[in-house]
Amino acid sequence: MRAEGFFLAATLLAGTAFVFLTPPFGAPDEPAHLYRAWDVGEGRLSPTWVAGRGGAMLPSSLRVLTTGLIRGIPGHPERKIEPGRIIEALGVPLRPEEREFVEFSNTAQFPFLPYAPQALGLALGRSLGAPPLACLYAGRLMNLIAASALIALAIRTAPALGWLLALIALTPTAVFLRASLSADALTMAAAMWLAAVMARAAFSPGRTVTRGDTLLMCAGAAAVWLTKLPYGLLSIMVVLVPGRSWPPGTRARALAAYGGVSALAIALALAAAAHVRERFVTGAPARLRHLLRHPAEFIAGMAADYWHYGFAYALQAVGQLGWLDTPLPTWWRALYLLVLLILLGVDGSPLVQVARWQRAVLGAIVLAVLTLISASQYVLSAGVQGRYLIPVTGAAVWILHRRPLASPGGRLLGWSLAAFSAVSLAIALYAVRRRYYP
Repeated sequence: MRAEGFFLAATLLAGTAFVFLTPPFGAPDEPAHLYRAWDVGEGRLSPTWVAGRGGAMLPSSLRVLTTGLIRGIPGHPERKIEPGRIIEALGVPLRPEEREFVEFSNTAQFPFLPYAPQALGLALGRSLGAPPLACLYAGRLMNLIAASALIALAIRTAPALGWLLALIALTPTAVFLRASLSADALTMAAAMWLAAVMARAAFSPGRTVTRGDTLLMCAGAAAVWLTKLPYGLLSIMVVLVPGRSWPPGTRARALAAYGGVSALAIALALAAAAHVRERFVTGAPARLRHLLRHPAEFIAGMAADYWHYGFAYALQAVGQLGWLDTPLPTWWRALYLLVLLILLGVDGSPLVQVARWQRAVLGAIVLAVLTLISASQYVLSAGVQGRYLIPVTGAAVWILHRRPLASPGGRLLGWSLAAFSAVSLAIALYAVRRRYYP
């Protein structure tokens, strides 16, 4: 059993179950994700900004659908939704000619790329004359398929740690998000893929970087920059590739092409975020000025935050479902983290070599990403969430890579992890069912 095959089968089976078990708008910010993806699916890659509000002229039926199904549910785990309400909502017609301005400022700040799979699913549903709720399920399925395929490719590309990467991508939180309309799905997938491409080029002694490798690096960097800006810093991993790995006379040209593609992607991402200043919440400009004037104070506060709440963030990254109001049992999430730590000791490869300087540089890159995440949440007066850390793990695991302490056990390891993952996802599915339905 290969790690990528196991991952793909597990994520598509469990993910499809999440797609239809999770009620509409049962994932974080899913109404706003629906509006943005619908706008992208209609060919508008940039939203409209009116008086600091980002949005678009969308079918009024989308707002009717959202209001009818989400009312009073987020943040109130004691409130349930009757399945009959969902079935009735399938009868709400699209009526595409009846439109109104719908705001989705919190998703309007991102480039269109992380909404491309969902937009394709929504557009397919529209072309078949499906009602808006059926289109939502089609968008979820397409998001699941696209992100899962890219992660499977990342696992196959990585020079080692395939089972570890598979288990990270199969955490209930990650599968739950891939089975929604969330932009986090493609963000996680693109970050893991870029890290795998870079790890293969940087940590495989004797490997020569080919033209194909360079193209994959450029595509990965562009994809990560065009999802969410903080994770774009992972593109700096290109400096980890030793000079001897480049064919003679090609390194300068390859890095110039890589830099050009990255610069273009950064420009597009910044253009998409240009209106963020218009939606600053109360006090945000003052917090930004304070951060810039007192960076040491901010760094100290961030360090204290991760010191006190780092383990809680890790538990959230493993299994915090719903609108962050449905945690899985703490003991199970802690066990999941323990299994990941064990895999660090048995899933490495003697053919992979990570030098001390590479570990140090990679650690600095990961720290820079985490700092940018914390800074953005500080300015917007929001808190760090465990799901924000998942895209970083595909790069961070190489800091701790070591030759295996023991033989990984081959088939036995695969079937043991398959059973463990099956139990984990079954617990998660039960938690979602219990959270949302009476």
